Amino acid sequence: MAQQYSVPSGGSVTIPDMRNKRLYVWADIGASGSATVRGADGVYLDTRIILPGGEVYFPTITVPASAEIVAVGGTVNYSFDPPPRTGDDPSSIDSIARGLAVRARSDSTAQRRDNRWCGFGQRGVGFTGDAGTDPTNNSFNNWSRHFIPTGRKLRAIKVAWSRCDINTDGEADRAQDITSFAASLVINNTVHRLFFGGAASTTITAGRGVLLSDPLWVDSGTATDFVVRAYGAWTGTLKLAATPDSTVLLTNEACNRGTGLSNRTMDAYDAATPSNSGSGLFCPVAVYGLFDDVTPVVGLDTDSIGKGTNDTSPTATYGWKGYIQKSLGNALPWVYTGRGGHRLWYLATRDDGERSVLMEGGITHLILAMVTNDVWIGRTKAEILADIQTVCARYWDYGVKTYIVTCPPRTTGTYTSAAGQTLYDAVKEPVRLDYNADVRANWSAYGHSGLIDMAAVLEDPAAPGKWVSSGAVARTTDGVHPNTSGVNNLVSAAIVTPAMFTL
Repeated sequence: MAQQYSVPSGGSVTIPDMRNKRLYVWADIGASGSATVRGADGVYLDTRIILPGGEVYFPTITVPASAEIVAVGGTVNYSFDPPPRTGDDPSSIDSIARGLAVRARSDSTAQRRDNRWCGFGQRGVGFTGDAGTDPTNNSFNNWSRHFIPTGRKLRAIKVAWSRCDINTDGEADRAQDITSFAASLVINNTVHRLFFGGAASTTITAGRGVLLSDPLWVDSGTATDFVVRAYGAWTGTLKLAATPDSTVLLTNEACNRGTGLSNRTMDAYDAATPSNSGSGLFCPVAVYGLFDDVTPVVGLDTDSIGKGTNDTSPTATYGWKGYIQKSLGNALPWVYTGRGGHRLWYLATRDDGERSVLMEGGITHLILAMVTNDVWIGRTKAEILADIQTVCARYWDYGVKTYIVTCPPRTTGTYTSAAGQTLYDAVKEPVRLDYNADVRANWSAYGHSGLIDMAAVLEDPAAPGKWVSSGAVARTTDGVHPNTSGVNNLVSAAIVTPAMFTL
């Protein structure tokens, strides 16, 4: 084990160059504290609250020359893991934006409790750029509703907003900053202001990664949900995120946009919800919580099939669509970064925004539910498998277990019978079949913890390449996405269940 050091409460220590080093900070059993890491130039990097026996793990942090750890509320200990993470570029801001995972570990004296920050409460993806645009207005008030996993109690919460867009060509820097940004959280009939590095407002600078609020200590009590309010201003054309992953907004959800709007984040808890302007939201990309128990956290990175496109029956309480969200329900925390048109080679090229969201959420398992778009744009099986390995290796390095999917059929015609369907692309169809056969045989050898075999449920075994249509009931309406009937088949087949994900 690396040499260990301590910082007494109220003290600080300057540490050497942190490039390509992993930093561990932990509290002794029965003690708690917090650790702040600042760059040598005084730039605030991050603060982590450490519960009794908990360990905070900072992945590779890059600072100009040296950094400072400040201990508050109790003695904290720290050590370094010198080996760099494979592929880390010490000059890249990605090394900071990656976020952290908090991991349980044991030493010669005690087993340390896992107090990870857990991503949860998802309504949909909050990355901007995949929905509408607003070139007319200059300010917004956005309210979104989030749900606490069933039977769990929140100790603390923090909220993240995206600094980047995800467009038709993958992840890209946003075109403009969001200024005068402020936010609050409404829970148990109380409005709590959210702070950012101790400030009540900030700027979401365009670029990579996410803006993360300071931790807010809350006692969720009997609450099952809460509302996050946000206010911001911009110049130019604002790109918006998709409506949360449902066909309709839930109660207390809206994005109101206008010129010179006032900040409504600190309105009374029962204030009227702003009117919704339509064409997308500016909602959190994720929320993170500390719970009163130890739990797996599942990351979902999906294409439009996983997102639930053409599923017209969202769950009544949560508004979730898609077979993965409906299968997981609210039984355990999960973090969602899917979108329509997503491709593996986008992620292989640049995924620091999505990866920051997932890793900050302390995911223990990742469902990489995309392959369809890669097949039909003409990627070879070898290229697809290589992209999967590239993406998943970034998570394996942090101990995350990965699950991949098979590729369902793609056809045209009428979908109530195999005879009424025609293959979408007979030239690319062999790639789909070859890929499916390969991953069915070799998913474990490739390093994955499971295979989610959508195609086995959706494909007609008597007519390979065609959608199943037993009883003349169509499982798709466009030949690409399962409709509600197809989604229900996937859920009933139990190819995804909460019991799959254990610590």
